[in-house]
Amino acid sequence: MDQVIGTAIVAGVAIVGWWVVNRQQRHAVRRDMKIDYLLNAYRQLERVTNREPTQEHGQSIEEAVADVYLLGTPKQVMLVADFAKNFAQEGGADLNNLLMDLRNSLRRELLLEADESASVSLRIEDKS
Repeated sequence: MDQVIGTAIVAGVAIVGWWVVNRQQRHAVRRDMKIDYLLNAYRQLERVTNREPTQEHGQSIEEAVADVYLLGTPKQVMLVADFAKNFAQEGGADLNNLLMDLRNSLRRELLLEADESASVSLRIEDKS
């Protein structure tokens, strides 16, 4: 009888251990996917700021907005909704608040130091 109880305890511990490890792995995969998508959205939005609009830029904005709607924090979803509304009404909108929030949350997720400096967009024009 003691052997059966011992075996059941060992089996229970093994099952709980497997469940915990499996749950942690799923969480890590979701976290990595979220970081990848939001980092890509950040890059796409940053790339189109302060540039003349093109079809390619429009597609980048649409993809980035969809990714932030899907995976962003509630604040980011609100910021991207405001951006999309203003963009639709006025043909352009300010991305600075959204970019800053994305940058700060990505830095936190990547365990980097906080950086509250103003955003900087380097634009190099082809003068040929």
